[in-house]
Amino acid sequence: MLVDDSDDDEFLTRRALKKAGYACDVLRVSDGQQAIDYFGRQGEYADRKKYPETQLVFLDIHMPRVSGFDVLNWLREHPVDPPPYVVMMLSSADESRDRLQAAGLGAHNSCAKPPGPQLFAELAERHGFTWISAGDRPEI
Repeated sequence: MLVDDSDDDEFLTRRALKKAGYACDVLRVSDGQQAIDYFGRQGEYADRKKYPETQLVFLDIHMPRVSGFDVLNWLREHPVDPPPYVVMMLSSADESRDRLQAAGLGAHNSCAKPPGPQLFAELAERHGFTWISAGDRPEI
């Protein structure tokens, strides 16, 4: 899953996945409220056949309506099962402070925006996201 309001960052993330050799579907929601609705199974996201659980989330910090930090707070207050592995995507502004805050709120990893092919390979190797390349998991 990609939670980001930028069409350009979506394009670059999809391109990085392709360059890393992974053929997979990416569900994108464009703001933090949609992510909360997805995890909370609200509205259109209540249908788990159409919107299955996601294991890996790339979460932008700065978005309209609800920020990435707000999504992390919501996940901490409303744990989902299975809990997703959250990678916080950072812009260059205040990156070190944002990394610390993201980690304190439960983000597992942080990266600069947009994520590059090396990060996808590292996550697959280090954390066992083998389904990324196997193609047997419809969402990330």
